[in-house]
Amino acid sequence: MFLEPILAHSTRIVRYSRFLLGFVSLFAFASMNMAAALRIAVVTGANKGIGLEIARKFGAAEDTLCILTARNADLGSRACEELAKEGLNVVFKQLDIDDSSSVEAFATQMEEEYGKIDTLVNNAAIAFKAADPTPFSEQAEPTVRVNYFGTARVLDALLPLVRRAAAAAAAARRAGR
Repeated sequence: MFLEPILAHSTRIVRYSRFLLGFVSLFAFASMNMAAALRIAVVTGANKGIGLEIARKFGAAEDTLCILTARNADLGSRACEELAKEGLNVVFKQLDIDDSSSVEAFATQMEEEYGKIDTLVNNAAIAFKAADPTPFSEQAEPTVRVNYFGTARVLDALLPLVRRAAAAAAAARRAGR
């Protein structure tokens, strides 16, 4: 008698708690799926020139998050802020393709934060000015080191994440048949 109102009230609390827990779980699941549904595009050397314009195009796509990278953190951050002011979906990550530890750290960060890369634009490179007085023999070594070996280093580090996205896309296509 005395406990009936209390028990009835506690039963309602338990039901309401279960409802809230179910709602929170559903929300977390939906958020996780939305993040997984975003396409991840990485553009190296994207703080200026062609790289910046490529990042602008990817950032304008509603279903894509563009990861803008640059060797110089200050220049990369400024470029990212410029694109963000335009309402584009971009994030800056520092990456020096000539530095193995930078490439490894970037690959680890991409793995942990996104788990995949849908598109990789390996744009980062160096070029000496035509009027640069540095002898060609001295220009060749850093140019090949960065433009060839640096690009290959990035590809080696990120290819597993690109393959993961491709495998997921292929599975989704097969499931849609």
